[in-house]
Amino acid sequence: MPFIEHISYTDLERLALERLVPALLSHGFCYVDGLLGDLAGSAVLDQVMEMHRSGQLQDGRLAGSIPGVSRRSIRGDKIAWVNGTERGCEAISFLLNLIDRLISVCASRLGDKAIRERSKVRTLHQV
Repeated sequence: MPFIEHISYTDLERLALERLVPALLSHGFCYVDGLLGDLAGSAVLDQVMEMHRSGQLQDGRLAGSIPGVSRRSIRGDKIAWVNGTERGCEAISFLLNLIDRLISVCASRLGDKAIRERSKVRTLHQV
């Protein structure tokens, strides 16, 4: 279900009611393939790739160390935590605003389950 870059509130509400809320209630998570569409999705990817090229992404870390086990054999990714207001993160900001809009539509429809907040997004690039 590819979406265009400017999703109407009606489209978001339909997506929330038909797919997100049922999946969240039954599984506790949901993903929507193609949500951003090609243009916005490519813009997010381009910004993450630029963050990688410019050295803004750092090695993923482990919560603890395991003697004799290389961190790289477990975590070979590069990450950065962003909130979308950083320079060069305009498309990521678009994505976060879209997620916030979806959360606001879903929040009142999850019964005794609650979405308390959205954390910063982890920008990830697998190397």
